[in-house]
Amino acid sequence: MNRYLLFILFTLIVISACKKPKDEKVQTFRYSNPNTEMVPENAASNSDNEHQSFGDKRPRKEKQGKVSRRIEEDDRQGLELPAKLKDRSENMLKKQGFAVSYNNKYNCPNYVAWHLNSKRLKGNAHRTKFEEDPRVAKSNRVQWYDYDGSGYDRGHMCPAADNKWNQDATNETFLMSNICPQSHNLNEGVWNDLEQKCRSWAWRGKDLYIVCGPIFDNKHPKTIGKSQKVRIAVPDRFFKVVLSASDEVTAIGFIYPNSSTNLPMSDYCVSVDSIEAITGIDFYHILDDELEDIIEAECNPRKWGIQ
Repeated sequence: MNRYLLFILFTLIVISACKKPKDEKVQTFRYSNPNTEMVPENAASNSDNEHQSFGDKRPRKEKQGKVSRRIEEDDRQGLELPAKLKDRSENMLKKQGFAVSYNNKYNCPNYVAWHLNSKRLKGNAHRTKFEEDPRVAKSNRVQWYDYDGSGYDRGHMCPAADNKWNQDATNETFLMSNICPQSHNLNEGVWNDLEQKCRSWAWRGKDLYIVCGPIFDNKHPKTIGKSQKVRIAVPDRFFKVVLSASDEVTAIGFIYPNSSTNLPMSDYCVSVDSIEAITGIDFYHILDDELEDIIEAECNPRKWGIQ
């Protein structure tokens, strides 16, 4: 009988020892930062970045299902500017109506970027003469006469007609930092048609963000110039990418050979992704990654009214 009572007493002691106090909470843990110690999951956070993934400087965005294809006007500032170039010479020249990424090795732009809408097409600004760009170092400064007798036109990257809103902005399009050696047939023909097409989109209310520039397929391109010290590389092709931020965001790219060519505009249409692959330039990088991936993979000429 005594053994039986001792067994019951021992069992009650074991059960009592295994129970947790009612007010005791089980704490789970999370990493608030990869460089700090673990902290309780229910602890108050002193940082707005508590949901950061390791190495990410921005808070992780929760997926909301379908990606929105709209960009608020406040989020479009600087949308036309590609990411900084790290694999080549780049001298950024900010003008009134556009920005130039100037290449001191080739003595012409890596690209020229600008914002275009109907307001920028209104005005009485007139064409002027070509001039050297005083903001380019003398050792890389192209003169207007360097193109004389070369067989190439002084081809605008940002057109003068896209800057009718301001005379100074128009004047700056005639600086030689905005110019590339361009086939006369291309300059006066299908390239000009594309420039006019962009302006027609702007007149119809599209808010456009444009980047264009040369493509060099050869590491040692042909050069022109009156001086042996300042030689201007002749592009093999030219690219242009256009993003419309009006209503549903969409983008399209174009590649033209720097030669006599006269095909329908749709034949020159490509995706922005394909131009990034060729040029190594990251366009529209400030967009949300998912939206950027979608629009840069597209090539839909009919959506732009190109047959």
